[in-house]
Amino acid sequence: MADSTWQWDETLYAGSARHYSIGRWPYPPAIAEAVGTALDLDGTGRLLDVGCGPGFVDAAARA
Repeated sequence: MADSTWQWDETLYAGSARHYSIGRWPYPPAIAEAVGTALDLDGTGRLLDVGCGPGFVDAAARA
């Protein structure tokens, strides 16, 4: 049974975003190649990385 008195606290993660990229473990370097292979990317098109976070996969793909 759900607690009907629970309410979202909008301040729960306030101020935490700046710490995310510092404290999060990076993806392995091979992730960009694996994604490129899985999506058959050849560098001639565009790719939109829609997700949460500071863009680790996107940065690795551009490297």
